[in-house]
Amino acid sequence: MRPTRPALLVVAALAVSCGPSREEWQAQLDEADRLRRDLEQRDWQLRADQERIDGLVAEQERLQRSLAELQARYDEETARLQQSVDSLQIVVDQARRQDAEQAAYPTALLGSAPLPESVGPREVATPPISIRRVGLEWHFRSSHGGEATVSFSAGVREDLSDYCTMCTIWVRAACTSGEVTLTDVRAIAETENVMDMGAGDTAEMSSAIFRYAPLDAHPERCDITVSLAETSDEGGGVLLGRFCWTDDGEVRDRACR
Repeated sequence: MRPTRPALLVVAALAVSCGPSREEWQAQLDEADRLRRDLEQRDWQLRADQERIDGLVAEQERLQRSLAELQARYDEETARLQQSVDSLQIVVDQARRQDAEQAAYPTALLGSAPLPESVGPREVATPPISIRRVGLEWHFRSSHGGEATVSFSAGVREDLSDYCTMCTIWVRAACTSGEVTLTDVRAIAETENVMDMGAGDTAEMSSAIFRYAPLDAHPERCDITVSLAETSDEGGGVLLGRFCWTDDGEVRDRACR
């Protein structure tokens, strides 16, 4: 049995009355559009945050590289400064050694008065050591002043034990430069080095004197006295010879006038 037209109209009316209205559909569309825009905004914010994070990571890596370079430069500069400190320490140690040596063997700056000698070496008829070919050579260094080297040949004539137990050859030099007289005393050889020569043997000997003396030119003359004495008693030994050096480089077997 087919439904009648009035029944179909009733069913259609009921169907229309039960579905969403136009306003409800529009509201749902608006809500969906709002959600889409929120999602796009969130996606954009996520991309912006990721770009910012990537930038911060790159900056961190750059700063780490810069820090590594600075650390390498710091290590290099520290090593260079340490080398400078070590070099300066060497200079300081050398200066201290020179001061100690100068204190042990002082160079006196005196006037033109005679050199003070409380006890002079005694003269003997036949000295146990013969001194010959005495030389005096001057050296000048701008940083430390003057320095001289006394050199000579020596031969043993007799047993040294008659004169001293621990024999040492001493060289005393008094040099005149202008109105200033400088004097210095140095030990030049110890007894075992001399005793081993044996009678009649000769040996070349030398000693640096006037170390760091304030000179920039040769003095006019130098009186050189060579003596033999105990290691601790330079003044009371045996006279081996007196020599005169002049600024022409000559050495004579006598004291200067």
